Parts: sequence; structure tokens; C-alpha cells
Amino acid sequence: MELTISPSDAYSQVKWRGQGKQLFVDNPTPYYITYPEVKIGTAETLSANMIAPFSQATFQLNKPIPAKATTVTWTVINDYGATPSGTSAMQY
Repeated sequence: MELTISPSDAYSQVKWRGQGKQLFVDNPTPYYITYPEVKIGTAETLSANMIAPFSQATFQLNKPIPAKATTVTWTVINDYGATPSGTSAMQY
């Protein structure tokens, strides 16, 4: 199977929604993505999380998502063990 996008492009295609202390994640890409850290305002994930290709997951947060939060800040572990970071818009 030939992959049509690069892993770094895959990170920007993940969709994020949140409610309370939960963050709903949709990975529409052909890559496994490991997130050692995800933050939304002052809320952050309780542990590292991996999401499988073409799947959805729910990440647990240490506190409720702030009401005015619009951006998810994340760090991933890539195939080389490096930890690039980025941001994505929340989908409401």
C-alpha cells in the first residue's frame, strides 16, 4: 500500500473536539500517531496516548477544557524518536 501523505502532514489532519474532561480525537490518516503530551489551555492529558490509523479515540484530561479554548497544543513521537510539537484548531 502506497501512502499518499507524509507523517508530518498527517499530524495536521487529525480532528479534535472536547467536552468536560474528555478530548475526542479523529485520525483520518494511515498512520499510528503517539501523543506523549496534549494541552488545551490549562487542561492536559493524564498519560501518553496513541491513536490507530483511520480511527477515533477519547483522551482523558486532568481538568475540564477551558470555556474559551480554541487551540490544541500537542507533541508527537515520530519514527526517529524525536518529539515535534504543533497546534491544531478545536472543532466545535
